[in-house]
Amino acid sequence: MVITNTKECGRPTDEFLELTAGLNYPVTFVSEKVSKEIIAMRDQVLELRRQREARKDGLHRFEFVYVSAMDDGLPRLRHMLVRILASTHVLLTTVAVLAILVYFCLACSVGSLRNVPREIAPSIFGSRPEPVDQATIERLPLVQVEWDVPPSDSCRCTPSVDEESRHETPDIPSQPPPCPEKQVVQRQLASIIQTCGASSYSFTDEVMCAICLGRYTPQESLRLLPCKHAFHQKCIDAWLLSKDMTVHCPVCKCSIVDGLRLLDKHGYNEILNSLNQDPVPDVPVKPAASAILYINYLQNGLARASAAAFNSTLGRWRPHSCYTTESAERSVRYLQQLQARYDLARELCLKDPVCPASTDARQHFRPTAQDIFANTEVQLSKVRTYGLDLDYTLASYTEKLPETIYTMIRDVLVNSMLYPPALKALKYDSSFAIRGISYDRETGWLFKLDSNYNIAMDTIHYGREPLRDLEDVFALHGGPHLAPDYVKNHLYQLNDMYSVPEATLLADIIQYFSDNDISFHPRYLAEDIRAAGEYIHRGDGVSASPLHATIMNNIGDYLNRAPELLHILESLKREGKRLFLLTNSGYKYVDTVLSYMFNTSDWRDVFDVAIVSARKPGWYLSHRPFRLVPTRSGARASSVQPWELVDRFEDGQVYSGGNLASFTSITGYADRSVLYIGDHVYSDLRDPTIQKGWFTGAIVSELKHELSVGQSAEYLRYVRYIQLIEKTLKLSQQETRSQSFMQLTAGDKESYRLMLEAGRVERRRMRWKLRDLYNPHFGSVFRTSKNASLFSTKVQAYSNIYTADLANLGAYPSDYVFYPKRKTQAHECLIPDVDDLLGQILKV
Repeated sequence: MVITNTKECGRPTDEFLELTAGLNYPVTFVSEKVSKEIIAMRDQVLELRRQREARKDGLHRFEFVYVSAMDDGLPRLRHMLVRILASTHVLLTTVAVLAILVYFCLACSVGSLRNVPREIAPSIFGSRPEPVDQATIERLPLVQVEWDVPPSDSCRCTPSVDEESRHETPDIPSQPPPCPEKQVVQRQLASIIQTCGASSYSFTDEVMCAICLGRYTPQESLRLLPCKHAFHQKCIDAWLLSKDMTVHCPVCKCSIVDGLRLLDKHGYNEILNSLNQDPVPDVPVKPAASAILYINYLQNGLARASAAAFNSTLGRWRPHSCYTTESAERSVRYLQQLQARYDLARELCLKDPVCPASTDARQHFRPTAQDIFANTEVQLSKVRTYGLDLDYTLASYTEKLPETIYTMIRDVLVNSMLYPPALKALKYDSSFAIRGISYDRETGWLFKLDSNYNIAMDTIHYGREPLRDLEDVFALHGGPHLAPDYVKNHLYQLNDMYSVPEATLLADIIQYFSDNDISFHPRYLAEDIRAAGEYIHRGDGVSASPLHATIMNNIGDYLNRAPELLHILESLKREGKRLFLLTNSGYKYVDTVLSYMFNTSDWRDVFDVAIVSARKPGWYLSHRPFRLVPTRSGARASSVQPWELVDRFEDGQVYSGGNLASFTSITGYADRSVLYIGDHVYSDLRDPTIQKGWFTGAIVSELKHELSVGQSAEYLRYVRYIQLIEKTLKLSQQETRSQSFMQLTAGDKESYRLMLEAGRVERRRMRWKLRDLYNPHFGSVFRTSKNASLFSTKVQAYSNIYTADLANLGAYPSDYVFYPKRKTQAHECLIPDVDDLLGQILKV
């Protein structure tokens, strides 16, 4: 207790009377010197409490337990100190002072003196707060847990501008005559309470109830207190109505009644009453506000907020006690300015149905699926030799092939590896997996990596379901980043078209095992599926593989004819270019496929060298010799027998095996004059780029879908909106360093910061929408939400050019030069739009 000795000092000081007002304990006086020391200690504690403002609001689990354990001990300690101070013994007084200091330190450590409004903070001198009743509890808003996941389309978070113009949010009736503080609070509360849209917010700390220590679950109703702590509704209601606990927050010991009274003093109750009398508009307000705190009105007039309410509640919108008219106006100006920027960005980007190509130049340079795109400068006049892969390069397959691969691998697992027969009921879903995702053989997760080996957190799937508990990622890796050694040793990267059905089958089997409580190891499952895939592709090494046999028996169902490719290759031959075929497929399959595609059996005359069964990527580094392949009768005779060593290549013949060094030695092809084109980044393109410096070209058939989405009206709206939000956030953050902003109160700075955070939430939500346009599970093949995907990075690193179809090569003359697009570095100045300037040139 803070006591003053009347024998030494006479009457108690005014400060003492103010501090001890309302105490229920008997007061005894000690020396003024001790009193001043205790008051200084109190001020120090309050200062510590203000410094805790920068800390996170949530308590960890061990802090919850510690608070519960200290609830009974601290009041008893307080009563004991009062009894000790009743005596005038100097030693006991000194001990009491030290004990009070210990009491304050303990209280700070467990969160009892957290940074809360002074009017509702717990009394450090033991005054008993007012009790609460059921009516008071009903005034506390209900909040609903929303996990950090993309909102569904039904949330109607981004209505069109036309919809917004039809639903104007009614103004809040003004209070006559409002003081500046009250007017600011009413505006702020109105902007929150009128929010009827949906949003999501990421929270990591307050994910469990401090009373029962149970974890919160999605869509669960919680009770929100004025001190910005939330609990299970049943737990906190029972706590507040019980005889022992009553009247205060279990975590910070703040008074519930005082907290509501503080809000009522600034117009909270009047605003609620006025809004209850008017119909709530069925339209979300501006994205900045809806991202801060999303509230829907329930039938009983209470509010239901998203998880953002855990860290941004009504208590954060109160004005500071040092508020002045000037500071209030400045705060409103800053908040309105930021809100106006969000509104304008939204109007500019979402109003137009499409992003118009304003000039002929823009129309001319708009990318199409028939274009070839350059990562580096390539002069076709310097290319003397063209090398081609077969599968998904020369050969274009139908959508039936991945379904057949899925079915055949599934049947091998059941028939030969004794997997559950119920797996035969699984069906292929072509809309699930994409090329370039990775499978973790330790956890069973499927996800996409970006260029820096960071996991795209919104793409993690266990089975067919997104991974909800992202804490597992942080527990395993400490964050989204994966070490290169982990990627190399534990990830199975699915980088070719054949791996897409394998990824889908992995997810389907994991989902089946999970649903039926069947234990398994993800590594064994991946190895079995990989082994089954190798078997259907390669067979027993003597006869045709099961997959190739199926395709050859029904070739019209799996393969598209491409006579135009034959004309392109013959045109290159007439221009003096040399052609070679390099594929892993066997001769019989290659002969059947190319004869069907070119509608002729003389395909061997097109190529100067034809190599089958190459076993890439080992072919580039191996020392296997070449071997002549016996062809069908009627073919041109060779001077070399199949069992003899090959030291030269003859026209019209087919060879198997071999290696890159022998190939270069026999053909004499100069390294920088070869352009090899394939579909697999690692098996086809990486080693020739690194080992020999060949020019390489990648066939990425997904470009057709990517370009179609990338030029849609929705995509263009979203991308423009995201870019303007980012620029708005950047400018707004720069303003926080201005002198006028520094003069704002701490509460207003926090409000401004929350609105900036709202812009970031809106940006994240628009990125989710972009992802869903490509693929609702994994997004774009070329991008994550923030960076280029790992697959895209490897395409840029190991290919000089890339396109959607090999036939696109026929549209370019033999002396064409591919120029890469200039990429602006972060430190470089933005150049005015060259396309607009070029449009003026084209008019000349």
